[in-house]
Amino acid sequence: MIEARNLTKTYGTVRALKGVSFTLESGKVYGLLGVNGAGKTTTLQLLSGYLTPTSGEVLVDGISMAKHPVEARSRIGYLPEVPPLYPELTVEEYLRFQAELRQIKKGERDAAVREAIRVGRLSSVRRRLIGQLSKGFRQRVGLAAVLMGDPDILLLDEPTNGLDPVQMVEMRRLIRELGKERTVVVSSHVLSEITKEADELLIIAAGRLVLAGPQESLTEGEGVLEVKLKDNAETRRKLEGLNVLSMEHRASDLEDLFLRVTEEAYREERSEEDEEEEDGYDD
Repeated sequence: MIEARNLTKTYGTVRALKGVSFTLESGKVYGLLGVNGAGKTTTLQLLSGYLTPTSGEVLVDGISMAKHPVEARSRIGYLPEVPPLYPELTVEEYLRFQAELRQIKKGERDAAVREAIRVGRLSSVRRRLIGQLSKGFRQRVGLAAVLMGDPDILLLDEPTNGLDPVQMVEMRRLIRELGKERTVVVSSHVLSEITKEADELLIIAAGRLVLAGPQESLTEGEGVLEVKLKDNAETRRKLEGLNVLSMEHRASDLEDLFLRVTEEAYREERSEEDEEEEDGYDD
């Protein structure tokens, strides 16, 4: 299980993430959905320990990422959108190198490499140079390397981006298998892809978590709306207690819902920026 508590990340004057909180359970695949620039990659990097939050904390099985980073990170496997591969190595050589980096005992490394090749379905390319592989195979090599540490939690940043239809199907099938015993978080900006992989969705916009819950509950109007939108008459009519989607805010389908909450969040973002500029001008 992984828990984010009020995560905030700023880069100078840019607020990339703003008070994001959620809890993810084992044995589920979570889809982290948002348009480009919404804050998905920042969220994954904070969860993995790759970045340190400006405020807030991450707990991995109850272990604080800030206080015990080595122990917490040992339970997490993070695959960035572009895996850090070495094109001059063969698949086997690269995985053996990863086994050394992860301090797998010498007597266990060969077995670990074989298992990574099996899980990643890489037997047909195990002796080929990584630089000669298609993007789909390179993604699977990166995922196989991440799995060598047998992490309880997998964070996958846009793992199907740029793949052809056959490769997408293979990657989705692999993600579903991995999610049976692990917590898996898959980010994407393509709604149709993420809904085929995920049990539950986390929709992020303008650095805020705007909606979370099982796919069915979101379209039925039961998803929890985390972002506190501006308190005006129109919003009060749409939302019940700024908490749960009201009847008027129900969407006929998930795509419509995604567009509605995303547009609402970005409207609020622009309004807040305008207010800050006015305050600065008055000063």
